[in-house]
Amino acid sequence: MSRLVRLYPPAWRDRYLDELEDLLADRPPTLRDRLDLIRGAVDAWIHPQLVRRPARQEEPAFSSRLFAGVAAVIGGGLWIAGGLAIRAIPRNPSLGYKETGAAALILVAAMLVTALAATALAGSVIVGSRRVGAAVTVMLLGAMLTAMPWPLLIVGFFAYVIATVAFGAIVAASASRVVGSLLAVAALILTSFNTEDERALIAIPFGLAWIALGSIAFRRAPAVTAA
Repeated sequence: MSRLVRLYPPAWRDRYLDELEDLLADRPPTLRDRLDLIRGAVDAWIHPQLVRRPARQEEPAFSSRLFAGVAAVIGGGLWIAGGLAIRAIPRNPSLGYKETGAAALILVAAMLVTALAATALAGSVIVGSRRVGAAVTVMLLGAMLTAMPWPLLIVGFFAYVIATVAFGAIVAASASRVVGSLLAVAALILTSFNTEDERALIAIPFGLAWIALGSIAFRRAPAVTAA
């Protein structure tokens, strides 16, 4: 657990480390606790609660929306680029399949960047929903697993996709019905993604959905209460 705690910013550890250690000492941490610590560390870096000087109340919210918007647009662009790159790769006749190589790494980066965008959105656009916290945690964990060897990468891919469907549904209910629904539907279609044929191009509408989500991240959206 100490390794997970070191993921947090120094200022956060200085203030909350003793309290967290006392909490963890009361009972053995579960897998969910470990996932919550990872998500919390990402959120602590994106939404720092400790600052060295006073700041206006609007600044943290705007900073979060700015990060989320930029990350969503970049992540969406990576999805599009990765899908096009994989589609353009010829099949190796001696192997019987494509050697995706660097093109596959583009998609891994796309998943990581969009998962970080979702984490930032969870803290600024749809504040207070426990459901969205669970969704972005699974997205981030799934994205990290896609960098692992088979079969972990396929488990991570489907975990990321299913969590994105849930995230899109939450966005549709709380921020933008059109964009959230577009993201959820595009994620469902992404379950048919295949590197060996035209289905690699399914990454394009999914990337466009993330770019659309990035475009609304700069607008203030109503928060929902914890469910």
